[in-house]
Amino acid sequence: MKRIAAVLLIASLLVFAGDVSAFEPLFYARIDYGAGDEPHSVFAVDLDGDGYNDLAVANWGSANVSVLLNNGDGMFQQAVNYGAGNRPWSVFAADLDGDGDNDLAVANEGSDNVSILINLTTQTDVDDHVTESLPICFNISQNYPNPFNASTLIQYSLTEPSDVSIEIYDILGRKIETLFQAEQQAGYHQVIWDAEDASSGMYFYRIQAGDYSEAKKMLLLK
Repeated sequence: MKRIAAVLLIASLLVFAGDVSAFEPLFYARIDYGAGDEPHSVFAVDLDGDGYNDLAVANWGSANVSVLLNNGDGMFQQAVNYGAGNRPWSVFAADLDGDGDNDLAVANEGSDNVSILINLTTQTDVDDHVTESLPICFNISQNYPNPFNASTLIQYSLTEPSDVSIEIYDILGRKIETLFQAEQQAGYHQVIWDAEDASSGMYFYRIQAGDYSEAKKMLLLK
C-alpha cells in the first residue's frame, strides 16, 4: 500500500494543454521535480501569496516536507525542505494563525503526532497590481541535508537590506571559510557549502546580518 502510494505521488507534473471546451484532457511535457525521500502525498495551495498554487510534498522516508514555489507559468522552483515528524503521511494547508497566509499541518505516522509549519511570509502591497511576500523576521534555517556528504544547503531570510556574512567554523571555533559576504536585499536567500575538501566532523555555520547573529551546528559524514 505504501509503495503504491509513493509511486503514484512522485513529484512529477503533467501540464494541461487541452482545449478547455473539450471533455478529454490532454497533457504534455512531463516534468520531474526533486523532493525528499519516498514522497507520500502532495497538496497544492498558494503559499507565497502570488495567486498561484504551490506544492507541499510529505516525504515519508526523509521525515520532511518539500515546498515547491510556482513561478506563475506552471514551472516550479527547486524544492525547499522543512523538517517534520517521523514518517510524515499527509500534508494539509490552511491559515492557522489568522495572518492571511496558508500554513501547513503534517500528519506523522511514525511519531503519532502532527507537525505545524507556520508560514513566515507577510503580504505587502507594493502598488495596485503587485504583491510581494517578505519575511517577518530574520532567520537562518537548519542546513539540509544534515548529516550530509560533500555539500549542504543553508537558507536564511532578511526583513530589510543588510550587510550579510555567513562563515563556517570547525569544532574548535576556528574559521575555515567565508561562504558569503555582501549586501543583500530583504527576502529569502540560500547558499551552498561545498565541503568536498573538509574532513568528517561537527561544524558550525554563523550568520551576521546587521544586528542579527545566529549560529547552528551541522555534521559532515564521509
